[in-house]
Amino acid sequence: MTDIGIFLGTDEIAESARDAERLGFESVWCWDHLAGRYASLAPEVVLATAAAVTERVRVGYGVLLAAVRPLPLLAKEVASLQYVSRG
Repeated sequence: MTDIGIFLGTDEIAESARDAERLGFESVWCWDHLAGRYASLAPEVVLATAAAVTERVRVGYGVLLAAVRPLPLLAKEVASLQYVSRG
């Protein structure tokens, strides 16, 4: 199965996720980075927002910097995201 999705930016996250679902995308994605040219939000917050306003699309990390996070906290955040996004 081919999954066609889009990356969410930092603007209008909820609206972008709803639009992606309405347009037939199967998933929305977010990347994780600590520094760079573009604004960065916590990916767990972005993906939880997307999950809260959609019914069908799946959410996921395009990149997750696990090496720079305390693993117990990361595990709790990912498990919480999986729970609130219904899998």
